[in-house]
Amino acid sequence: MGISQTHGDIIAHLFHLSGLGTNLPLTDDARALALRSMQFFERTVFAHHQAEEQRLFPLVLAQSADGAEREYLDTMIAKLTGEHRRIEALWTRLENLLKELLEGRGNAAIDGLIQELALDYGDHATDEEARFLPLCQEVLGRGGATPTAAELLHQPAA
Repeated sequence: MGISQTHGDIIAHLFHLSGLGTNLPLTDDARALALRSMQFFERTVFAHHQAEEQRLFPLVLAQSADGAEREYLDTMIAKLTGEHRRIEALWTRLENLLKELLEGRGNAAIDGLIQELALDYGDHATDEEARFLPLCQEVLGRGGATPTAAELLHQPAA
């Protein structure tokens, strides 16, 4: 299974952000990238985590078999949710540094934080897609007309 469109978009955006020039004064391109990144994370990453946690995770747990399968899913969901909080916390730190940068105050920590976030997110997405989502498809497939994981994640929020 390859990386989904959403995960791929997030990874690509982090890759582009890693090219952010932090020399002051910022170029117009660097300023635009920082602003786009702040909008992107709010609109895409946080919404994606919310969709997984509010729609996908509960439905998969509800349709899973009792016993080992449910225990495994509980463990994976706890791990993925913890990773979501870590990624979001890293982003919040980075966003604050980007705001400072946009105000003309540089910070050498930005590059390292971008790299940490990109690596953590890449690991998270790879693990989720290699181990968790295939099991989700199997569990949801037993439900007959139940939407796929991808369909659940792309529905508008209720």
